[in-house]
Amino acid sequence: MRVAIVHDWLTNYGGAETFVELWLRMYPNAEIFTLVYDQKKLGSHFEGVKIHTSSLQKLPFSTKIYTKLLKFMPKAFESFDFSEFDLVLCSSSSCAKGVIVPPHVPQVAYIHTPMRYAWDLYFDYKKRSGFLTRFFMEKWMSEIRLWDYVSAQRIDTIVANSKYIARRIKKFWNRNALVIYSPVNQNRFFPAENAQKKDFYVAFSRLVPYKRVDLAISAIKGTGRKLVVIGSGSESKKLHQLANGDKNITFTGRVNDDVLREYLQSVAR
Repeated sequence: MRVAIVHDWLTNYGGAETFVELWLRMYPNAEIFTLVYDQKKLGSHFEGVKIHTSSLQKLPFSTKIYTKLLKFMPKAFESFDFSEFDLVLCSSSSCAKGVIVPPHVPQVAYIHTPMRYAWDLYFDYKKRSGFLTRFFMEKWMSEIRLWDYVSAQRIDTIVANSKYIARRIKKFWNRNALVIYSPVNQNRFFPAENAQKKDFYVAFSRLVPYKRVDLAISAIKGTGRKLVVIGSGSESKKLHQLANGDKNITFTGRVNDDVLREYLQSVAR
């Protein structure tokens, strides 16, 4: 059986990418279709997997500016041909679920979230964006919302990663979703009984606006308590500025699993 896995983009390694790896363990010969792929940042995670990228991959700096290319994502995903496949699995928080699949091929979409910046967090993203981004958001977002709704009607089976996401799917797409919670890799993260507990907090996340790491920093700053911020992303510079040199707030950037696990096992809170 030929299986295609469609994922929004492969530019960083996070929770959504671990989910794709889970599918690859289930279907080791599956092929991946994605907007853009940054092999350097993903390292060996998808080594040996046949990866198809969209035409946007050819643009200069595509793996850095891809979030600015929302207007062109629907066409990019709709250009993939799945006529030779037996099953299409979509891992989507943006446009990946909008592929066009032949009627005889089942399409299952695991939705991490409907597009936040198109729907409920539109005004929040708009407030945080620069003038040029706001201009194009106002110009194009109505069209994106329409495509997002219409493309959701083509999916055979929609799966949500929580009841909350299922409610958002119902509200924005008027589709019912089966709820299947994301699995936990107990080989990657587990408690350690003999770990030395330390008095600090941990914020582990992609440093992007909707994760609201700024709330954690604002709550800690000036209190004398310690916070370790683990991760990287577009908000990194702003969050450093927000911390304003507080010596009790530490930014580690991206760390490997061993270091991350040690932090999580040692935190006393």
